[in-house]
Amino acid sequence: VKVAEMALRESEELKRTILNSVSSQIAVLDRNGVILAVNESWQRFALENSPEPGRPARHTGVGVNYLDIGLGCHGESSVGGREACAGIRGVLEGRLPAFSLEYAGHAPNRQRWFEMSVTPLGTDGQGVVIAHQDITERKLAAHSVEVTKERLRCGQQFANIGTWDWNIVTGELYWTERIAPLFGYPVGELETSYENFLAAIHPDDRQAVIDAVNACVERDAPYEIEHRVVWPDGSVRWLLERGAVARDAAGKPLQMLGMVQDITERKRAELALAERER
Repeated sequence: VKVAEMALRESEELKRTILNSVSSQIAVLDRNGVILAVNESWQRFALENSPEPGRPARHTGVGVNYLDIGLGCHGESSVGGREACAGIRGVLEGRLPAFSLEYAGHAPNRQRWFEMSVTPLGTDGQGVVIAHQDITERKLAAHSVEVTKERLRCGQQFANIGTWDWNIVTGELYWTERIAPLFGYPVGELETSYENFLAAIHPDDRQAVIDAVNACVERDAPYEIEHRVVWPDGSVRWLLERGAVARDAAGKPLQMLGMVQDITERKRAELALAERER
């Protein structure tokens, strides 16, 4: 009997150790949604985010029905509380194999986002394990990327510039949304391809552009060329192209990066001045 009791205590201690080693806030629920166990991260979060200093937030401990209080220690008023409860019920009742939800749980002095994941406990409807992971850094990083992209888009639109990235090894070509309007197409209506790029170039300038690209790729000649493009409506515009090739340690070309800018007004002024000076 003592051996069995010792084995049981060791088993329970191992379970607690495993739960406490996880940085996410973990709660184990029975089939009715009652909290059976929580880890130290959950307890710490409940204490730090309690409206009563020194006491854990209400409805966060063992024995509480989690489904009655929305997102528990993350706040029943948190956005997504009803959706979270519906998802948990779905997993508990076997209608969902698992469930996850990203939601905002902002504190008074800072923004925070969390991801809740719900997985079944066992295979016979014993309950679920709920984990709340702080994803604030990821959300802020993603927002920062979007802000940077928007600034780039606005800057390129203001300067009438587009940028492109050509993977020489795979042939894959990427260009920013500003490229299409420079070739006379609405944003998103010009398929990204080297063939479409060449087709838009004025026939009298096309070979010169091909030669300039090849010279840059093959022998690192400076890629800077002015050329005409013919828009779908038949009008002719002038573009300035600049680019450079990135190579591996052996000198093999890997990637070509570049920019294109509409210089039509400048070229028209230059041509008009040259005509007057004849």
